[in-house]
Amino acid sequence: MNSINDKSVRRTKRWFIGYLLLSIVFFAGLFYLDGNEEHKMKEQLESVEENVKQLNKTIETYRAIISTTVHSDLSQLNQLNDEIDQLRNRLELDTLQTEYLDNYVWFLQSIRDSIQGIRHHENNRAENRINLQQRNQILVRKQDSLKKNWHKKKLKMQNRLRNLQHKLDHKKEQLSQQEHIKVITFESSKGKKVHYLGETDNGKAYGGGIGIWSTGGMYQGDWKSNQRHGEGRYEWSNNHIYEGEFKNDVREGEGIYYWPSGERYEGEWKNDRRNGKGTLYDKDGNIQYQGQWKKDEIMK
Repeated sequence: MNSINDKSVRRTKRWFIGYLLLSIVFFAGLFYLDGNEEHKMKEQLESVEENVKQLNKTIETYRAIISTTVHSDLSQLNQLNDEIDQLRNRLELDTLQTEYLDNYVWFLQSIRDSIQGIRHHENNRAENRINLQQRNQILVRKQDSLKKNWHKKKLKMQNRLRNLQHKLDHKKEQLSQQEHIKVITFESSKGKKVHYLGETDNGKAYGGGIGIWSTGGMYQGDWKSNQRHGEGRYEWSNNHIYEGEFKNDVREGEGIYYWPSGERYEGEWKNDRRNGKGTLYDKDGNIQYQGQWKKDEIMK
């Protein structure tokens, strides 16, 4: 009986030990297989993480391009497209990643088209601005030309108005003078009869007029109270001539005396005589004497 039990115990022990060894081998193999699978899964996970990093990097670059102004260089957008193409060729993307990347590529193309459209619009605006500036310059030149022409016409009209006003004043003066122009006869300061035609005041020669002496002499010039007074010209009947200033019917002031021979005197006068500084010329215009005179005589 005891031997049977001992055999059963030994058999049970052998079976238990075999089962234990088999379990150890099974679990060891299972652990080994789990380790390989974990390593593969880890490699796949790292690959996915690398893909995600590449995608994030591309997305950040893309966002940086989007945040730039429309004046940015389109070469950046082209470079981004190249990076996306390289990413596609280098990585094995699933359907979701590919769709995500395609959306960004489409959006990128939309931005490129928008930038090109805006630049085209700005180029048109620049051309329009240049055309407007050119038209403005033409208008400014035309305006300046019109201003100059108007200024010339204005000056011309002003000159015409002044001339007309001058003529009108002259006509008025002539009409006023005609009211005072009379023919009168009176005796000169030396008792000679004078026939006078010209302006008068209170029945006397006053202003401009012509007087003819009974001796044959003639005076044309300014008058005052029947006397030669002011600027005038007197010609004697023997063709002697005096042109210059008169005062109270006598030669006084500056004047020129002409002889029929061609000689002349130019200088100062007083009481009908050469008096003061004067010059005597011969008939050829040569100076005969230049200096001081007193009572028609040369002072030596």
